[in-house]
Amino acid sequence: MSRNWRTLIEKDYLAAWDLVVPDTMTPKDYTLQIARVESKKLVTKEQPKGKRRCVLHFERAEKAFVANATNCTVIESMYGADVDGWIGKSITLYQGDVRNPKGAGTIKGIKVRPKAPTGSAEPIKAAPVNESMRAEQNDAFGREPGDD
Repeated sequence: MSRNWRTLIEKDYLAAWDLVVPDTMTPKDYTLQIARVESKKLVTKEQPKGKRRCVLHFERAEKAFVANATNCTVIESMYGADVDGWIGKSITLYQGDVRNPKGAGTIKGIKVRPKAPTGSAEPIKAAPVNESMRAEQNDAFGREPGDD
């Protein structure tokens, strides 16, 4: 039985489908407290040698968050460029439309609200993979349907 690399990442890192109300699967904002920030080399089909990414770990969260440059810039605007200063701070993640890397419209992704949250952090549990959202992302990032 073959395993797609994507299923390994989905196990450890937040995806847009994790940002939902568990019972109804409707999108939900989550305010999370940053516990640690690390640079991690992530290997993908498109980057078989790996590429360094900013990974945020949260208190009371099962998965970490791979923050792209846009999300890091939003966090920097709230808490400064020094990632050590982000630890203990809260951010709000939400499911939003992000640019399709192939240039054809948008796909669902994770975004950071550009304002420091005033509410307290909350736990977030992993949600089941949303197969239609995954298919849309696979198409956008050039993965073939048979790669699963």
